[in-house]
This record gives sequence, structure tokens and C-alpha cells, in this order.
Amino acid sequence: GRPSAPLPGRIWDSPRRFSEIAEDAFGQNWQFRNKKVQTIELPDSVEIISPQAFGGCSNLKEIYIGNNVRSIGAMAFHGCIGLQTIYFRGTQAEWDAIEKTEGFLMDWNSGIKDCEIVFLGDVSGE
Repeated sequence: GRPSAPLPGRIWDSPRRFSEIAEDAFGQNWQFRNKKVQTIELPDSVEIISPQAFGGCSNLKEIYIGNNVRSIGAMAFHGCIGLQTIYFRGTQAEWDAIEKTEGFLMDWNSGIKDCEIVFLGDVSGE
């Protein structure tokens, strides 16, 4: 089972309900970014991932996103050079329906284009 307290470098799914990860939430200033977090599990209540929400989390390796997310803002993962896997708790069709910012140098996945997206809701495992 899960330990009762978060391990260093890991943020557990919070029992508190919130619907948005604010812009620049994990690094309020460019000189002091959150470089320790390796895994983030967002609560299923999250619907909006704002621009640069995880910007600069260079050691982030994996993130779990619920299928209630409706939008992912510009450069949400900018500077997340270690991000290898996005685990989405839904299907590929649900992922495709999410509004994702795209445009010159402002893509939602700026800097993580090689990151694997795993669809946990796909029964077939594809």
C-alpha cells in the first residue's frame, strides 16, 4: 500500500478538492524553481492546467492527470526536461478532446515532445 506521508520528491493525490493548477504554480520565480519533485499525482478534481503550471520542474519524471482535465495551457511543462511519462486516467479519445494551447513556441508540450502519454482508461492498453 501507499505510505501515509509523501516521500521526498513526490506529491500525492490530495484529499482537498481544487479545480485548477495556477499559472507558474510550481515555481513562482525563474531563479527558484522546484527541482526536487519527481512525480506528481493530480487530484481528479483538476479541470484546468494553466500556462507554465509546472515550468522549470526539471527533475519531474512522471505526472498523473485525471480525465476531468478540460484544458492545458501554453508551455505548461516548459523546462521539464526530465519528464518521461504522462499518465492520463482516461482514454485517448478523452485526451484528444482536451483543449491544448498550440502556436508558435507556445505549445502546451513545449520541450517535452518526446514524452510518452499512457492512457490508463484504454482497456486494450493501446
